[in-house]
Amino acid sequence: KNHMYELAFTNGTTWLVSDTKLPDGGFLQVYSDISEMKEKDKEIKLAQEKVRETEKRMTDALNSMPHGITMWDENMKLVMFNNYANEVWTKGKVKIKIGSSYAEYMKQSKKNKFLIFDKKSDEIDYYKNAVENRKKFKGVFTTETPPFYDGSIWQSTSTRLPDGGVFSILSNITDLKQRQKSLKQLNDAIEVTPNAILLWNNEQRLIMGNKAARDIQKTLDYDLKPGIFRKDMIDN
Repeated sequence: KNHMYELAFTNGTTWLVSDTKLPDGGFLQVYSDISEMKEKDKEIKLAQEKVRETEKRMTDALNSMPHGITMWDENMKLVMFNNYANEVWTKGKVKIKIGSSYAEYMKQSKKNKFLIFDKKSDEIDYYKNAVENRKKFKGVFTTETPPFYDGSIWQSTSTRLPDGGVFSILSNITDLKQRQKSLKQLNDAIEVTPNAILLWNNEQRLIMGNKAARDIQKTLDYDLKPGIFRKDMIDN
């Protein structure tokens, strides 16, 4: 019978030994130096461990982000999504997995009313063009999505990758939009109030003046506009 085993010598080398029993009862031994091969195996295993460690760190980092992260291949198949994206999809009753197509994603989105539209025609147009628009875009594409199922507002930024795939980041901007709305309401209220209101910066340059303030200065033949110095207005 033939028997093979490895021997590690004190000089650091590793040998593969083959013992073969001969018909006359003797043995034939063959020693093969496999030190280089073993060293390469060790390097490969070490590299694989580093890759796995890096992948774990990246996965942990992506899963800790308060943004929906997804990645699609060149055939528009889903290859990665983080926990946050999964939570958003699950709450909206969208169930997709690795390998699902973007078309399937859009189909489920429409079926489960994942997005809210003011008009039926807007919904029809959106889903009619969604897949084709996804195929055609180049570089980086940022857009504000229609409101989600819970009324939240999101910004989507998609980047076309060198291999044709797409990396997307979905950010909840509901609070930001609400602050913008509140600020606009405040600005509108300031604009129409009968009291003259002027706001100056620390260099005494005008930031804004409401309608009442502009009208007063207009009767004095002075054009009240952002950037003018307070002293110039007074001197006028």
